[in-house]
Amino acid sequence: VATTQNVGAFAPSAGRLELNPPKAATPADVTITFLPEMALLAGDSVLVRLSNFTGPPGPVVQRFVQGASGGNFTCTWDAPNASLILAVKANQRVPAGVP
Repeated sequence: VATTQNVGAFAPSAGRLELNPPKAATPADVTITFLPEMALLAGDSVLVRLSNFTGPPGPVVQRFVQGASGGNFTCTWDAPNASLILAVKANQRVPAGVP
């Protein structure tokens, strides 16, 4: 079993997932909130696995960007793995403690 050194954490009390409308089998706006306790640099990614969610693969339209660092991310839906990938944009940085 391989092990790796911890590189950071996210504040557990700040993590939140909201769906609008919150209804199964219905297209919904997804809001993800998290607070990194370490700096995120260009090229770093946050993967949010959403089991049983579906949708076409590719870039996700970001209509609402909230928080001081929300605009520093691109968002892509990985359909085969039911995962949302939030990647820090080139030449951007997300400081620790900034939502």
